Amino acid sequence: MLSQIVIRPMLESEAQIAADLLAANLGEGFIGAPDLLPKTDADKSTITLVALAGEEVVGAQLLFAGSREVILGQVPGAIRAQVAEALPAGARVADLELIAVSGLFAGRGIGTTLVRTALVWATQCGAEAIFALAWSDAQGPHAAKILERSDFTALATLDDAWYADSLEKGYRCPSCGWPCHCAAVLYARSLTAGVVLDENPPTTKVSV
Repeated sequence: MLSQIVIRPMLESEAQIAADLLAANLGEGFIGAPDLLPKTDADKSTITLVALAGEEVVGAQLLFAGSREVILGQVPGAIRAQVAEALPAGARVADLELIAVSGLFAGRGIGTTLVRTALVWATQCGAEAIFALAWSDAQGPHAAKILERSDFTALATLDDAWYADSLEKGYRCPSCGWPCHCAAVLYARSLTAGVVLDENPPTTKVSV
């Protein structure tokens, strides 16, 4: 059977559902519903995109866009300097922070569509570059294929990327437990040449 997947900004009423989906994929306590709510000020914008199969949230993605200094300020301190090297000085940048797709719908192109929608949003926010820290365990970086399909380049592997952060916040990694010893692979791409994508709310059909 084919099901149409719609990508759009998250509604406030969907925040807990999206947070539960992200926690199931990334670890309990990693993110809370209030962290996903949209915010905009002079220095930073926040948006959560969701993928819907009918009325069911089957994918979620959190993004930030803003000044380089503000966005870097939320990167774990142990790896901040390495991330800074990948971003142009003085630029507005975007951070593709979190992405997850429910197990039943994984591997069907929904993650790729979420990322490509994120590129449009980041460009509209004036970002000149976008980066992502892909969680990497013994199986390798989990979002590698999704990011590489959208022309992200892997720049560095950052060991123990979330170790200090997991100690401070107490979340459990679904791969290695607590504290987290997983690495992050830093991916980035430029947005200065523009992003040639359909800016209408995207849909895709997947077999379920």
